[in-house]
Amino acid sequence: MKNKTSAPKGSTLGVKDGQLAPCKKSPNCVSSQAEGSHYLAPIDYQNLDNAYPKMIEIINSMSNSKIVEKKKNYLRVEFRSGFFNFIDDVEFYFSEEEKKIHFRSAARSGYWDLGVNKKRIKEIKRQWR
Repeated sequence: MKNKTSAPKGSTLGVKDGQLAPCKKSPNCVSSQAEGSHYLAPIDYQNLDNAYPKMIEIINSMSNSKIVEKKKNYLRVEFRSGFFNFIDDVEFYFSEEEKKIHFRSAARSGYWDLGVNKKRIKEIKRQWR
């Protein structure tokens, strides 16, 4: 039986040289490290010791979320859609050098997400303020 909480096979998830994976051309991804229509500004923070637990609290308050990986400056979360049970992979990279939380939120499959990933990140940013 396939483990549905693991990263997709052949995944490029994670941080490599301070960068999250780029968004594909499909409109089902947003990232603070992308360009064009996929771009949303990163989240500023002052202190990692405060920012990290605050982000965990926000994520845990959201429905259908599951934190699947925690590292000192990285979180990976899976969000499941209610009806079709699709998985979106959401990553947060806390850049201590920049004092910014970079993120990537993308549908694991399909082409169009009806703007769900963008709305999710905007809600996280709203709660952050």
